[in-house]
Amino acid sequence: MKKTTSCAKAHTFTISLSLLLLFLTLSLLNGEAQTSPLESDRPFPQREKTHRIMSYNIHHGQGMDNQVDIKRIGRLINQVNPEVVGLQEVDSVVNRSGNIDILQQLSEQTGMHATFGYSILHDGGKYGNGLLTREKPINVKKIALPGANEARTAQIVELEKYVVVNTHLSLNGEERLQSVKIITEAVKGYNKPVFLIGDLNARPDSAPIQFLSQQWQILSNPDHNTAPSTNPKATIDYILGYTGNGQTYTKHNARVIDEKVASDHLPLFVDVQLKTPASE
Repeated sequence: MKKTTSCAKAHTFTISLSLLLLFLTLSLLNGEAQTSPLESDRPFPQREKTHRIMSYNIHHGQGMDNQVDIKRIGRLINQVNPEVVGLQEVDSVVNRSGNIDILQQLSEQTGMHATFGYSILHDGGKYGNGLLTREKPINVKKIALPGANEARTAQIVELEKYVVVNTHLSLNGEERLQSVKIITEAVKGYNKPVFLIGDLNARPDSAPIQFLSQQWQILSNPDHNTAPSTNPKATIDYILGYTGNGQTYTKHNARVIDEKVASDHLPLFVDVQLKTPASE
């Protein structure tokens, strides 16, 4: 009887050990499945407790190889992994880009919330600015900006901890100057950080940027040219933080990405720490 009992205990122990090993193996496999290669091999590491803000003029998805390829733009956004990306020159069901909803496709590819703000009707569809955000916006509005030859607008999207203004300004110098004044006036009522991102069509020494410098902090690096993508000669794409309401910003990374093919502009991003009670 004792021998039988001992064998039974040994058998039970063997089964328990086997189940334990099986559980550990499944746990490891499950952990590997939850960590995708994209997450484990991100090429742009980010400092903790910073907010990553990105801007990209995507030229309606048409690259320097004349191919409309939305997926490669989405792949780049996924690699950068921003909280927010402001996109300019975005087509929505426009003939030239294949009658597709570019922002919706990017939303599905990145898993981010899409907010579209068209500026003009164009070629069977709409054309303007698009914003992708990790969190669902609290409030969204669009304001008109000067544009005699082509209507211009700015998106103002409020999130929990900050506000984002995404825009693409006029080619006319006086209209650009009036536009930045309108934008600055529009954000005065916010008591949280405000980011201005986009293609401002203005060089660092121009009147619009000089005006912005009075109440905005340039967070991107104006020494890094952003256009054209193949041989960048000018800085016209920016990310700025509004300081007129007492907010302060500390940037830990300001980078222009060397992506020469996907668009005629280079993408850029910044990692920013917000020094406000609302950001804690």
